Amino acid sequence: MEAYFSAVGASAVVVAGVTCFLGAVLLMRNPHNPAWVMNETFAQAASLLMTFGIASAVAVALNGYLAAGFSVIAAFAATGVLVALTSIAFCALTHFRERLKRADQGRSTLERLGNDYPHTGASAA
Repeated sequence: MEAYFSAVGASAVVVAGVTCFLGAVLLMRNPHNPAWVMNETFAQAASLLMTFGIASAVAVALNGYLAAGFSVIAAFAATGVLVALTSIAFCALTHFRERLKRADQGRSTLERLGNDYPHTGASAA
């Protein structure tokens, strides 16, 4: 029973790590961020933190899978498959590609996707 909890805990760590990583990508690409967020030093620090976070999540997951009785190759394979599935699910559920395209157009990555109105501030009356 402990092996199942170890495997489930490892899977939860991977899902949380990938979700936080991709969510941070969306937040960092938002063109309406304050100036201090758009600062190069802050962006580099955030990138390092994101890299450290996903590497830590993978390391914890590998340790959990090994404790559950997986072989080393199976633990790496399970982690890789779970990262891929979580990324696919996150991108599909949040419409990741469309949000990044909107960021390239100068629109917020956090706004509702059904709104295709111009951002002029004028009323459509």
